[in-house]
Amino acid sequence: IDDLTAALRQCGCSIEHTEPATSPASLPLRVDASGFPGGRIELSGRVSSQFVSSVLLSAPYAQQPVELVLKEPPVSQSYIDMTVSLMRSFGVAVERQGALVYKVPRAVYAN
Repeated sequence: IDDLTAALRQCGCSIEHTEPATSPASLPLRVDASGFPGGRIELSGRVSSQFVSSVLLSAPYAQQPVELVLKEPPVSQSYIDMTVSLMRSFGVAVERQGALVYKVPRAVYAN
């Protein structure tokens, strides 16, 4: 989970592992509820497509548009494609640039 928390801290989220002495890169976490700033987020695609999907799904509610840049090709591109398709079906158009960049506008999901 450290890859995800590091990427979110990079864009301004306040997240910390509360027991770093025993397990520096795992749960539990403390998250300060100051909002999701958005902007450019660099994230590994090799660890888990769930991390990529979690950023994509929450990105429309960020304070500014999100540019998600994967550091390398993801292990499960099909799950990321499924996430983007789901977002589109609920009114959020994710723009994919090349193989590693996803741009998500500020938006609200609609059903």
